[in-house]
Amino acid sequence: MPLIISNDEVIRILTMEDCLTAVERAFFELGEGDAASRPRSELIVPQPEAGRHYLLKTWDAALPSIGLAATRLTSNMMQRRASGSSQRLDPLPLAGGTGYVGLILLFEMQTLELVAIIQDARLQVMRAGATYGLAAKYLAREDAKVVGLLGSGGQAREQLTAIAAVRHLEKVQVFSPTKAHRDAFVGSMAERLEVEIVACDSPREAVRGADIVAAATSSLEPVVLGEWLEPGQHVSFAGPGKGDRLAYERASLVVVQIQEQTLRWQPARVAAERPPSRLATNQEPPPPRALALLGDIVAGKHQGRADPEQITIFGGFDSSGPGTAYAAVGAIVLDRARRARFGREIPSDWFIQQESS
Repeated sequence: MPLIISNDEVIRILTMEDCLTAVERAFFELGEGDAASRPRSELIVPQPEAGRHYLLKTWDAALPSIGLAATRLTSNMMQRRASGSSQRLDPLPLAGGTGYVGLILLFEMQTLELVAIIQDARLQVMRAGATYGLAAKYLAREDAKVVGLLGSGGQAREQLTAIAAVRHLEKVQVFSPTKAHRDAFVGSMAERLEVEIVACDSPREAVRGADIVAAATSSLEPVVLGEWLEPGQHVSFAGPGKGDRLAYERASLVVVQIQEQTLRWQPARVAAERPPSRLATNQEPPPPRALALLGDIVAGKHQGRADPEQITIFGGFDSSGPGTAYAAVGAIVLDRARRARFGREIPSDWFIQQESS
């Protein structure tokens, strides 16, 4: 019977080490050509309120080695906001008056049946953090020990946790626009990771002297400038628009999760007046014709970093992670939930019909 698994239960049974192992496996199989993943699809419907639109996002993937296919979907109302001197895009908690809708559906390929419905918030933020940690494992210098972190939210926490799992860190320099948020981040994460973490007063200060620079922020405008970058740094951008054109021009190697860009649709009347866009005001260049793929590096088909002095960049551009990781991490969550007798079972026949569609 399908199992419904909540975010609270995911927190109790999923570790970052689990995520790193699962995500690495998923990228390896992509690199080997054994897995299938469809790029993110977005349905965008502008709303009467200024700067607001409805957003339905979906991902699909199949991981044959574990016999599972996965679909992740989110139903969000997005709002563009001012954050200091920059812009950001945030989901509004309107579902049920106070919440959000995000689900991961797992299907068993041999039986065709739905086996799990998992709330996606905790799994997603840990999966994303693990992906950037995996990139640091393969692209950062082996002696990397200082992280410059931009952001202090959930994504920043999980990215830093994943990076700390693959590199022996000595210091973290963190900046976010709200002083209270970055100070709270310093206190909680220093205790969690047992590493020195200092709050910085500017993005430039956080980047200076760092071996790994992680832009884990929802800003729609560049937060890392190319003129700041130093030889040997590994830089990660969680989404498009975090780095300017010069940052990419200075990089010796640019790596992305998938080659395909996000697919977007709007109502015909709106699209005729305003084609689908990234809804960002960044200055990054278009993707180079030949990007290195993380899966190829994990599978040994691309050497990755070739010199300690190279600047490497992971992420950015208008693409997102492959859905294969949702199958890989979801499989762990489902197995652990069954063993711990977590979740709520619902009848299989609710989802099985007697004629083909």
